[in-house]
Amino acid sequence: MTHVRWLLPVCLCVLILTGGCSTISNTASLETIPGQLKTDSYGHMTVAELLKCRTDLLLLEGSATETEQTDFWEVRNYQQILADYQANCANKRYVDSVFDATEAHLDPQTKQHIKDSGVRRVAWNRVNRQVRHNHVSLESTVVYPSGHPAEAQVETLSRWQDVFVLDEETTARVAIEWVSNSLPKHHKTGWVAKEAVASGSGVEARTQFCLNNRGQPVAENEILHGNTSQSRFPMLSIRNPASQDAYIKLIGSKRNLVAAFIVEANASRVVHGLPTDIYELWFVTGEQFSRGCDSFAIRGVAARMQNKLIYDERTLDWEVRLEVPSTSPLHADLALYREFEQL
Repeated sequence: MTHVRWLLPVCLCVLILTGGCSTISNTASLETIPGQLKTDSYGHMTVAELLKCRTDLLLLEGSATETEQTDFWEVRNYQQILADYQANCANKRYVDSVFDATEAHLDPQTKQHIKDSGVRRVAWNRVNRQVRHNHVSLESTVVYPSGHPAEAQVETLSRWQDVFVLDEETTARVAIEWVSNSLPKHHKTGWVAKEAVASGSGVEARTQFCLNNRGQPVAENEILHGNTSQSRFPMLSIRNPASQDAYIKLIGSKRNLVAAFIVEANASRVVHGLPTDIYELWFVTGEQFSRGCDSFAIRGVAARMQNKLIYDERTLDWEVRLEVPSTSPLHADLALYREFEQL
């Protein structure tokens, strides 16, 4: 009696940058089995088709062991090949005799070799991304959709934004891909002027620039920006429990920067002479404050206090303890950090 079996979908859980979990499907084509997959006249998988799907599954298993689950690009690549596997192989039928025929081609040594090929594929893609790694070197640059007139811009990227070169479309422009800064992460593509990008990591380039332009150390009780006055009584006491220094900005009701100052790690500071207003308190943590960047050379985390600080004729002072968010790279919001730096 011939038994008909089903090739079931594969569900592998991968933690993505959004903090979610996603099923991923394996799809690497085996070069030794050319052509499109075909089923027999009964709708069952042929030996060649089942062998290819089983090979793709082994490649997926190998890729899964090497894929960095917090890396957007590696998870994205894995999900793409998984989607192909699901489309080509999931829920397909085969008979026992066809499965037995594929076993002759998949001894333990061959299976391990195929899994190793999946590992090497991930490693090769990783090296390829490093070669293509660039960053925006201008203060900002406009990105245009490939093949469209320059008027239809996609968006503007800020200096230090990491991008990956896809192709040099002309001598004057290059095609790029990048990841959106806000959550959830999105893959984007377009083209920019060639002189707008430079080789290497934007994080590393920014760090070096900020270190080279640190300027004078911040003086004790220095107000970096703002208009505090000793003639005004209201004051603010801030406790920074973090292991990194904190850069504080008080934003007034007119979205104006009223005061900006540093509170050292594991320390407190009192700021006197604040004008009456309703304030939003923003802060970032980090190391090596740079006057040239007006921020830390080595970024930590960014946050905005939920409750506003109200200073009126009945308010004399506030005491605030900074609630420092998790430093996990999965949850650190780089977009919020950049927004702080633009305040």
